[in-house]
Amino acid sequence: ARSLHTLARVLAERAEHGAAVERYHEASQLYAESGESFEAIKVRINIGGCFASMGKPREGIRLLRAALGEARFAGHRRLEAQAWSGLGEAHYRLGDRERAQRCLRESDSLAGQTDSKFPDLLFFNAFYSWKMAAEEQNPTREKIAFGRLKVLRSSLERRFAEVDAFDAFVERRRSDA
Repeated sequence: ARSLHTLARVLAERAEHGAAVERYHEASQLYAESGESFEAIKVRINIGGCFASMGKPREGIRLLRAALGEARFAGHRRLEAQAWSGLGEAHYRLGDRERAQRCLRESDSLAGQTDSKFPDLLFFNAFYSWKMAAEEQNPTREKIAFGRLKVLRSSLERRFAEVDAFDAFVERRRSDA
């Protein structure tokens, strides 16, 4: 199950979402059979994210809401925060910025609790807040989000598409200066 899960994540990072969904489904079945509820929920969140990335945000939202309910019921705060982040991205892709912001704030409230913070989720949320602020031409919110991104960037061990996009933006700014 872990191997399929890893393969699916690599496929998703390469934007091969259809193939990723197939591997995620296989991993999900194996996790469910072995009683790994945390990993099974995580996979369902990833499937919802893939659907949102494939241009099917409504299906992604449906799947993410279901996974959110499972994560909340099981008491998995990290997965709950991750599902809220995924919902924020999916609503952003639908063009519903207000709902996207609400979802990202829900994720932030769970991911930023003092006993154990999740900087990767906080970064992801700040990245989409930054994008929305720039699109709305709100320089104050844009600067606040950019500042959060700079602070959070140093604490990230894992790289993902939003980190790469931010790093590329910062590098372009340095070369333009």
